[in-house]
Amino acid sequence: MLFWENLSYKLASSANRIRKENDIELNQNIEDQLFCESNVRETESNCEAYDAFIYYGDEDQDYSENKLKKKLKKIDNYKIISIDQIHPGGQLFPGIEKCVEHVEEDEANEEEIWRRLTAALKSKRLKTVRNATLPPGPPTVPFVGNLNLKLDNMPENFRNFRRTYGDVFSLILGSNTLVVVNGFEALKEVFVKNGDVTSERADSYITRELSHHKGIVSSSGSLWKEHRTFTLGALREFGFGKRSLESKIIEEAEVLMKLIEEKNGQSFNIRQLLYLSFSNITCSIVFGQRYEYTDERFMSLLDKIKENTNSVNIAMLATTFPFLQYIPGDPFGIKRTVTNADVVRNHLKNIVKEHEETFDENNLRDYVDVYLKRMRSDKDNPKSTFDHQQLTCTIGDLFVAGTDTTSTALQWFIVLLINHPEVQNEMRKEINNVIGTSRYPCTQDKPKLPYTEAVLNEVLRFGCIAPFTLPHGLTKDFNYKGYVIPKGSQLMPNLHSVLYDPEIFDDPEAFRPTRFLDTERKLVNLDKVLAFGLGRRVCLGESLARMEFFLFATILIQRFKLVAADIDNLPSIKGKLGLTLAPVEFSFCAVGV
Repeated sequence: MLFWENLSYKLASSANRIRKENDIELNQNIEDQLFCESNVRETESNCEAYDAFIYYGDEDQDYSENKLKKKLKKIDNYKIISIDQIHPGGQLFPGIEKCVEHVEEDEANEEEIWRRLTAALKSKRLKTVRNATLPPGPPTVPFVGNLNLKLDNMPENFRNFRRTYGDVFSLILGSNTLVVVNGFEALKEVFVKNGDVTSERADSYITRELSHHKGIVSSSGSLWKEHRTFTLGALREFGFGKRSLESKIIEEAEVLMKLIEEKNGQSFNIRQLLYLSFSNITCSIVFGQRYEYTDERFMSLLDKIKENTNSVNIAMLATTFPFLQYIPGDPFGIKRTVTNADVVRNHLKNIVKEHEETFDENNLRDYVDVYLKRMRSDKDNPKSTFDHQQLTCTIGDLFVAGTDTTSTALQWFIVLLINHPEVQNEMRKEINNVIGTSRYPCTQDKPKLPYTEAVLNEVLRFGCIAPFTLPHGLTKDFNYKGYVIPKGSQLMPNLHSVLYDPEIFDDPEAFRPTRFLDTERKLVNLDKVLAFGLGRRVCLGESLARMEFFLFATILIQRFKLVAADIDNLPSIKGKLGLTLAPVEFSFCAVGV
């Protein structure tokens, strides 16, 4: 059993016991959610430590600290050191003040971590009960709220919660309140109509520790608005919506097709090649260079990005329990995510430095140059928000977003067309009838390829590459249909609830591109394909991502037949959730046509 699960079980069980001992009434529904003590690996010393740091009402603090010390005397190898605020404003335990003497990393086994953790968690009465004004949600467990819920299949769990509690429900994660918004109409109401209130970025481990509330993805307020507007303008200047950008995409697609051709129909895993292809397109726009596919340093950089984007569960853990990053060693992988982010950030800083050394305001080469020009024009403005840290974080956002989303979409495209050869054949037939094989497809061909467009939109719907976006924050308390969602809560748009809504898409579990075509083969329902978000926080690279997806997918099908590496073992259509929902690892064969 994983330590994280042990931790949740222990906290829930201990909280239940202590509250019962103190005649704190428990709702039967809450009791039903608790784990039996027989399922909890718990030592007497753990119970003693827990008893020690929980105290009730307005009990005298000195008395509580003395009580803590007496209890801890029963635990071997403990020494309380001076009071130290581990994390100012810690979100789950705002009163964390005790820490335990440092031990060597190799001593930090599970039991030792648990002991030190319990000794550190001295807090006034912890409240994990849902406020009556909040949207409803599943019953909470004392101390941990809804952290006991299995969220490894979040889309399915959230679908069940929606059936029970409605389009807007709440989860209590420690002392964090997460409000999940479901359904097309509710999403429009909350994030479009009320976007002035709901478009902040919620505070989290990612926004705070990895991005320092800088860049575009993690920033809020006037900083976010100013830099999003500036970035959109700068990117348009360097290709967004222009034929010159299309040429760059096709050139990179050509490189990929040659590498696929060199496989000679043999089985291979395309994931790394796709990351390289799409990151090169982003790199050429943002800082004017591309990398060879054999560049080991660049591939290592992409590996660190992938590791972090696949570690959303770690970020969620660190957001809920911020003090865990101070535990010796790195049992949860939290410190590794910071190290990875620092490596990527240092690489980007070097790129900025190289640009500064060769900068010519009369020859702006890329986004970085445009930004440096703005920095220089603002150098005498003390209120300017254009600085090196903001630049580095912004190009990091563009780098990650421009790589992960589109590569994930194309992986789903390959997996689904291998599983549905009849769709692949029909798509290739349409491309050959309209374009032939003497030239590559281009965006001007789109209106003539309705079935192809339907296939691509069905891939985005079925693959659901971003079922949940990073949580939004609020500028003030938000009233929604009689509920009051307080400022400080986190709002999560559940895009999966639209893409798999049977009232919008009949039989949503089926892969059926024709759902987007009417009887005259005209495209319909495209506005419901919320693959890139909605409202003011919609992905600013959506137009680029859709152009890349169209060109790479059509060129791939025009040139190759995609088949399973093992005809009796087709690639799984089940996804693995990270920052995006990606197919599990797979290999396939691409046979020239």
